[in-house]
Amino acid sequence: MTTLSKSSPSIPPWLGGGLPGLVRAAVRRGLTIGCGVTIGAVPGIVIGYNIARHGAFPGARFPLLIETDFGAGKFALDEVARIEAD
Repeated sequence: MTTLSKSSPSIPPWLGGGLPGLVRAAVRRGLTIGCGVTIGAVPGIVIGYNIARHGAFPGARFPLLIETDFGAGKFALDEVARIEAD
């Protein structure tokens, strides 16, 4: 059984904290639970963080859980943009 570690190629070296580091990076970018985001032109809301370590959509690659009109999905930090409040 393979486990992810800081030295794993699945986790970028700049992360420095594995999955908790990704959650902190998301929060620093303002991607907190309940905030509005867009995925391209599709609006959505952050509903949580993906902490899965294995599977097709591991949290190390897709840390954000986002609900849209099309359903919920897992997304990378660079796939979403925060909707700024007026």
